[in-house]
Amino acid sequence: MSVKLTSEEIRLLELIAGSFNENKKCTDHHGADPSRVLNLATCHAIAPIIYDLLKGEELSTDDRAMLESSVMETASKFFKLLFLARDTIRILEEGGVSVILLKGASVASLYPVPEYRRSSDVDLLLADPADVSTAGEILAASGYRLMHDDYEANHHQTWGSPNNHVIELHTTLVEPFDNRSLNSYINTRYLLGGDDIRRLHIMGADLPVFFDDRQALHLMLHMMMDFYRSGFGLKLLCDWVVFWNRILEPKYIETFIKDVRSCHAMAFLSVITSSCIRYLGLKSDKSCSLYIQDDKICYQGGSFCEYLDENICLEFLSDVIDAERHGKPDATRMVAMKKAGLGGLIKEYHHQTVLSFPKASRAIITLPFLYLVMLIRFLKNNRTTRGGISTRDIIDESMKRSRMIKRIEDSCKDP
Repeated sequence: MSVKLTSEEIRLLELIAGSFNENKKCTDHHGADPSRVLNLATCHAIAPIIYDLLKGEELSTDDRAMLESSVMETASKFFKLLFLARDTIRILEEGGVSVILLKGASVASLYPVPEYRRSSDVDLLLADPADVSTAGEILAASGYRLMHDDYEANHHQTWGSPNNHVIELHTTLVEPFDNRSLNSYINTRYLLGGDDIRRLHIMGADLPVFFDDRQALHLMLHMMMDFYRSGFGLKLLCDWVVFWNRILEPKYIETFIKDVRSCHAMAFLSVITSSCIRYLGLKSDKSCSLYIQDDKICYQGGSFCEYLDENICLEFLSDVIDAERHGKPDATRMVAMKKAGLGGLIKEYHHQTVLSFPKASRAIITLPFLYLVMLIRFLKNNRTTRGGISTRDIIDESMKRSRMIKRIEDSCKDP
């Protein structure tokens, strides 16, 4: 399948690549409209990340002011969330609850300018899921308020801090996939002890974070979960680039690859890594962790994954760009199914029903009623929140994305 990106999309990818890899800087603007490039970067929440190069574009006075404002706002929010994370973690640890900071400052610390990575909240993972009640009591006693409890459905709680910022308290690494063995593996892999957590010191904050093997798996699973739902934007791929654009110890890479194989996710690893090397400035010349040899992406200890061809990477990147083209997924974008056709549609429908009604769905006798409720909810959402988009359009888009997933998997031989 041949895919073409717009001039603005090509230019944005080149600006990202040039920001992370000096060898990728390009002076050819491809006739791109700088204002549209800025708008696209803003939709993907990455304008500050490419600020040093983007400010050299021929922007209007208003656009330049918007860019400067975005940088200042992002940096201000970064520091507020950084110290909120520090203080919240300290409160929980003093109460005997161990947590790990997910993404946020732990990933931002890898960027050339950490405060340019945009964050909207603080994500904390409980080292022991059984501590969820105790953690809630500690937070409530410290002036935090429970805003939303998705513990049963999505395995996290949303808390508001005393200064009105958002904290998500997770009991599992990601929302459950439609594969029980995969969910079981992830939950077992992330049963954490004290030796599994390292301390990150950044700008006066002392934060508990993952070692590189679990950090890599978390970044990949987070992307994969979002991808199979309605998609994700370029910011998560930027995280992937900065994570691997450094020297990692081979032992962590080896453990990560074993985890990916156990998750049966080598095809997804191949497409995100290949796309980042081809278009987003991920280095592959042995100056960092990865290099290309014989159509394989390799590391010091062996083969990392397949190096996929340009067409499949462009198709994948087109989907990533479309997911956040307007700052939010298109109304027709829904879950992408691993298996196209009626069987895949039925399986996904059941999975979404179980996620929406985790307790009631345990009784098989209730499933027909729950399926009906889901159908009514789906049709109502189409009419009210999706602007009357037809069910056929949504199913067609889902099938289209599912066929893309099949092409990605067929392109990967899984070394």
